[in-house]
Amino acid sequence: NNVKKYTQTIKKIHARGIAVHGCFVFGFENDTKKVFSDTFDFIHEAKIDFPQYTIYTPFPGTPVHRKMQSQQRILRSERSFYNGQNCVFLPQKMSPQELEEGVRSLQDKTYRLSSVNIRTARIQLSRKLVK
Repeated sequence: NNVKKYTQTIKKIHARGIAVHGCFVFGFENDTKKVFSDTFDFIHEAKIDFPQYTIYTPFPGTPVHRKMQSQQRILRSERSFYNGQNCVFLPQKMSPQELEEGVRSLQDKTYRLSSVNIRTARIQLSRKLVK
């Protein structure tokens, strides 16, 4: 993935008065705690309008769940925890608590009133420029 291309593409989308919804998944095998600050920086640099965050979830019955289960990395079996907001497995480069706290902290920073106001103002200005 080329982040520079993403930023250029988002600029083109914004130039047409269209807001961008960016979905970000955390907890991949190479993710460290640094992924949260890197993502926050990217969201502001690329001017993502509606960021959404979720925790990687190895759903039961999938090959990745079976693999993690064989590695004894599945921590929870209750289906109610398989919702993209709870860590149900043992990540490789951070603790389950660090993963959950990192996502929650990123959500808090992204959706505090000052951040929402900046994104809302940018969307409104973009739409005015297109008209």
